[in-house]
Amino acid sequence: MSSMSHASSLPKGVRKQIACATAIPTLLEFIILLCINGELDVHQMLLYVYRCAFIFKGELVFKHWSFP
Repeated sequence: MSSMSHASSLPKGVRKQIACATAIPTLLEFIILLCINGELDVHQMLLYVYRCAFIFKGELVFKHWSFP
């Protein structure tokens, strides 16, 4: 409980950076798992990585994307 209240007391920019730092590996792991499972080939994987998320001035920006 105390960790949650501590996180909410952080400045908004810091919270955003923490969210970005945790979201990027999770997203990449998900896409890589799909590739390993044969759902995506390497070209599609790279395309999704590019289309899903990119870092601009330290902020994670999700673009609209969907699986075929």
